[in-house]
Amino acid sequence: MPEITPADPAAQIAAWKRDIERRLRNLEQPNQLSSASFVGRTRILDGDGNTIGVLGELVVTEPGGATSDETGVLIQNAGGADVFLATDQRGLITPVPQFEWRRPQDTVIVTSASYVDVFQAIPVYMTGTGIDALVAIATDAATDGNVRLKLTDPSGTNHFSSARYLPGSSSDYYRFLWDLEAAAGMEVGDGTFFVTVQVRRTSGVGNVHVFQPLPMIVRDAGYIGATPTGV
Repeated sequence: MPEITPADPAAQIAAWKRDIERRLRNLEQPNQLSSASFVGRTRILDGDGNTIGVLGELVVTEPGGATSDETGVLIQNAGGADVFLATDQRGLITPVPQFEWRRPQDTVIVTSASYVDVFQAIPVYMTGTGIDALVAIATDAATDGNVRLKLTDPSGTNHFSSARYLPGSSSDYYRFLWDLEAAAGMEVGDGTFFVTVQVRRTSGVGNVHVFQPLPMIVRDAGYIGATPTGV
């Protein structure tokens, strides 16, 4: 730190002040870790010093209460709930994509003027703040229909996406990109919730045909461009 002498005290005080400001900035900045090795495990901390993740040796609690020693990565939310776990024992390090086979002719027929629940997905906890759902429907001649999603949050409260309209004698895929945090205040790590496809006939006397939706994806809402209304 510069010394203050009678020769030019004003300039030296200014230099002293700049030096203190530089030291404070360095203290406020996080340490940059270019490379490191550790033995056992290391913790990941947030700005308040709370543990939000562990890397290395983990003690994993199984659903029945038993524990096992594994190696991997554990990420937790601000409340301390586990939201991501990848270990050498249970996968996610090298995930294997799976795709289902189904009969393309299989549909649910809807003729009700009120919304009918036709398909439902049940994630056990939130792994992202948005959902990506693709639903295919078709209508008979002179028969119109609507399709929407219903979210039942962990408290049992229902929330609804905006409805999509399908005119008569047509078929289409409808993609819902729904921000559940904006729509229902849900956060990563929240418990079991339900997403239900609802369909109704809005005019005509024919059928509205609802095909089995593709598997629903739960992702970060901002990453997939999800909206509070889902459309």
